[in-house]
Amino acid sequence: MKASDIVQALVADFETNDIAKAAELLADDFVFSGVAPQPIGKAEFLAMERAVHQAFPDWKYNQRVVEELGDRVKVVVQNTGTHSGVLDLSEMGLPVPPIAPTGTKLNMPVEPVQYYLRDGKIYEMQAAPTPGGGVPGMLQQIGVNLPTPAH
Repeated sequence: MKASDIVQALVADFETNDIAKAAELLADDFVFSGVAPQPIGKAEFLAMERAVHQAFPDWKYNQRVVEELGDRVKVVVQNTGTHSGVLDLSEMGLPVPPIAPTGTKLNMPVEPVQYYLRDGKIYEMQAAPTPGGGVPGMLQQIGVNLPTPAH
């Protein structure tokens, strides 16, 4: 299977809320960085995906492969979804209480993402910080701002 096929399979599993199947495509040392306040590992990433799907049952990545270079796949995503469930990001360690459904229809900005694969599994996912994107952008669209860290 080509690297881009594995990436597309991961997204399809997340969009259908098959977290267990998606987990099989991630290496044990998987790291996700760029749109959460800090890089997170496999367990936290899967928890984030569960939380997003619970809060946005119609969540779509609208992912498009831009380039495939061996074991590296560049894509763009433009996440959409309707906030019709409780959003609880506590398993990610974010200092935000559970957020009741707002009915808000998200339309996130286009965000570039790179996947890195090894032995048929994704070991790294880097999303480029994009104004209005990522977890902070999602929270902002539903009316919640992340607390700023004290210096």
